Amino acid sequence: MKDVILQLFFALTPFIFFNIYYRDKIRNYSRSFILISSSICLLLSMSFASSVVGGIIFDVRYVILFFALVYGGIETALILLAEFVIYRVYLGGQGLWAGLTIMAVSFAVSIIFLKAFKNSRRPPLATFVAGIVFSTIPLVITYFFFPYLVTRYLAFHIIVIPVQNCLGIWLAALLVRQVRIR
Repeated sequence: MKDVILQLFFALTPFIFFNIYYRDKIRNYSRSFILISSSICLLLSMSFASSVVGGIIFDVRYVILFFALVYGGIETALILLAEFVIYRVYLGGQGLWAGLTIMAVSFAVSIIFLKAFKNSRRPPLATFVAGIVFSTIPLVITYFFFPYLVTRYLAFHIIVIPVQNCLGIWLAALLVRQVRIR
């Protein structure tokens, strides 16, 4: 539970930064603000990730990447993707290739969800569905690379990771919509 709360904090930190920095400003936000706050949160979430086995980490990087894509644009998301790859290679471990594969697939799916999010009449629902998909992708790919770990820690993979991703992405989108970022 402690790891989930910490990861949710990292997912919501850009919103907290936003409220502190842009509270009394005329302009709502900038892409550089989204990039810097999301970059910091990505590094923190990966540095203090959930793990049941050394070298295989789970965090809210998909939530942060989706947030950056929706509010910062494709350029911001590509920079965060590069940051993720560099830092994940630096961290190493047996989950390196699984992590890179998960992120590649998640990034492609994020672009699809971006279009759905922007065209949706109910963005919170689209965001929640994105959270479910971003929870399913790591489960399937991790199972492909490490079936014994997924079955051994099944509760972690089917409860902790989905709660972390679904709740994180839904809360981030809901809070940002409350302050009406345009």
